[in-house]
Amino acid sequence: MRRWKRQLAGYVCAADLGDGKPVRACRIKNMSVSGACLVGLDPSLVSSTLTLHYWDRGQVKRTCQVIWTDARHIGLRFVGPRRS
Repeated sequence: MRRWKRQLAGYVCAADLGDGKPVRACRIKNMSVSGACLVGLDPSLVSSTLTLHYWDRGQVKRTCQVIWTDARHIGLRFVGPRRS
C-alpha cells in the first residue's frame, strides 16, 4: 500500500537534467505529495537527480531523486521544498 495517494495529473512539464542542455519536455503521468511518475522522456538520459518544472497554480520547480525507471516511465521522489 502506498503511503500517499497518487492523483492522475497529465501536466506538461520540463525536466532539467543538469547536463547543460536545454530542458526537455515531458509529461507528469501521476503525482503524490512525495513524488511523481514521468512519461515522454528517455530514461537512459536521466541520472540520479533532476529538476522538474511544471505549472500548478503558478510555476513550480522541484528537485527530484530518480527512484526507478522502466522502458517508458521514470519514478521520482521530491527532495526538499517546492520552489517558485
